[in-house]
Amino acid sequence: MTTILIISANPGGTAPLRLEKEVRQIKEAIQKSPYRDQFVIIHYAGARIKDIQTALLEHSNVYLHFCGHGYSNGIALADENDHATLVKSKPLVELLQLFSANINCVFMNSCYSIAQCKPLSKHIEKTICMSKGVKDDLAIHFAEIFYQSLGAGKSIDFSFKLARNSIDLHELKGSNIPVLLTGPRRRRTV
Repeated sequence: MTTILIISANPGGTAPLRLEKEVRQIKEAIQKSPYRDQFVIIHYAGARIKDIQTALLEHSNVYLHFCGHGYSNGIALADENDHATLVKSKPLVELLQLFSANINCVFMNSCYSIAQCKPLSKHIEKTICMSKGVKDDLAIHFAEIFYQSLGAGKSIDFSFKLARNSIDLHELKGSNIPVLLTGPRRRRTV
């Protein structure tokens, strides 16, 4: 069983994003897929730092999907009062590196997430990120097609290419924004 951990955050003080729609589209793409029984989706809405830590401690064989605000120096999560707090790139990468044996893919569906994914790709086999700012419609569409393809039994590489192609097929601007980085082959823990 593969776990898709969706970490979403649109904390107070940040511009509104349509994260509920993104999560719904991902869930529907998997639920309608031929291999739906091979996936379980767990969603942490309004995520805080401790939610990521807890999720990674509790699950293995993971696709970690983050949706929310990203910046060149980190991502926005919620603090204990649901206000935005910046999680800087270096400690975030170090956290995910600790769990690299359990993570199949990290998908940072947020603006400028290449800043986190470049160093992360040294430890995680597959990372998907955005090279610059990304509009909601593009991010949602790309994620939906990516997970639809995974649910059809396709590889991460194939699913990434199909999702990028779908951006062009639907004449959305920005097919050059999503980036797939490949790192070392994953080592399983006992």
